Amino acid sequence: MKDFYVPRLYISGFIRDFDSKAKKYGLHRKRYAKGETLTDRGTINNHAHYICSGLVHLSLIHSSGNMKSIMFFGPGAVFPIGVVPHENVIDYEMIMLAMTDTETYKFSYPSLRQMCVDDGEFSAQILEENCRLIGYLFYQEMNNAFSPAMIRVCDILYLMLSNMDTDGNTINIRQEDLSSLVGISSAQLERVLKDLRERRIITTSRGKIHIPDAERLRAQCSTELREEMINPPTQGQRDKLILTSRDNSHQQG
Repeated sequence: MKDFYVPRLYISGFIRDFDSKAKKYGLHRKRYAKGETLTDRGTINNHAHYICSGLVHLSLIHSSGNMKSIMFFGPGAVFPIGVVPHENVIDYEMIMLAMTDTETYKFSYPSLRQMCVDDGEFSAQILEENCRLIGYLFYQEMNNAFSPAMIRVCDILYLMLSNMDTDGNTINIRQEDLSSLVGISSAQLERVLKDLRERRIITTSRGKIHIPDAERLRAQCSTELREEMINPPTQGQRDKLILTSRDNSHQQG
């Protein structure tokens, strides 16, 4: 059986050694409390964020008021990726919500463009992240048409369990909020939760989802989420990634 590539719901770890770049360009860390938005409603966004710590949820809100959950970003990711300022209002807005206490470097699109012009390796990392993001959007579009919601529900529950403060493996979230995060109807979510309860992977009560065994939940997640670390890489791991990248480039040369 062939191995299949499963795009990420969770983007992290693509951009390395950003602290030195922040120092070079005079950037300062900005803190966001859990529940605070990184974007301003009603304002055209022309800034990118490099996420130092925390978990950020991206959603789109249409002018009609309907919201679409998209994905999550963690340490080592830059989003939104832009190179020129926008001047026109469009009929939807990006909402970046801090799911945990979060720290970022915030900088303008022209600053991001200059960073890419000045540093080819950084440009390649930005391109790789953007390709992964676009791949996930394509993947999710196909999922909406053909695939069940089980994997996405489990992915999001596991992300929340791994990145947020929980009370004895209990996630405090209402089902209507979870269905909004997952991007499915309440009826679809209830069917998934019923299946997970019957398999004793979760138990539920009003406003709470308890996961008795995190590994059993993890086993239901997408291949990539099961195999990759949720927490940001250590400095030693980042150094190993950089050395591996250099070795590969020498071999190709």
